[in-house]
Amino acid sequence: MCVSECLKKDNSLPIGFCAYVPYTVKLQAQATLNCFYLIKCNHGSGFNASTGVFTAPSEGLYFASITLGIVGSEKVDALVVKDSGGRRDVVAKVSSGTQGTCACATAVFIMSKQDTLYAESIGDCSRPKSLSCFSSFVCFKIK
Repeated sequence: MCVSECLKKDNSLPIGFCAYVPYTVKLQAQATLNCFYLIKCNHGSGFNASTGVFTAPSEGLYFASITLGIVGSEKVDALVVKDSGGRRDVVAKVSSGTQGTCACATAVFIMSKQDTLYAESIGDCSRPKSLSCFSSFVCFKIK
């Protein structure tokens, strides 16, 4: 059974997205990660792949997960940030290993309608860092 079918069991429409990095991408600077272009689902159309930002269409309890697949010798650190009208709350932190490793972080949190959620790279971006196609960003309303 897929996520959509599970979420429809309570007679409500599913809300959330699942997106991947489609190919190896280089991170240019400390910024919002807008490299999750390969959208597997975007229920409610809240995720904007060009900006990397999810906007909650309704209040509720949400689950998010970020996985970073690393290419190269430099580790990548990232935050998952919820923005409530300018108030930033870090809901998850992830720190990768190096070449060929994956790191994952998950979180459960409350979002209000129009709150936004995004991932951002942090730390020293002066050395080349790359994410592989094993990288993903997921968020679904669970209640």
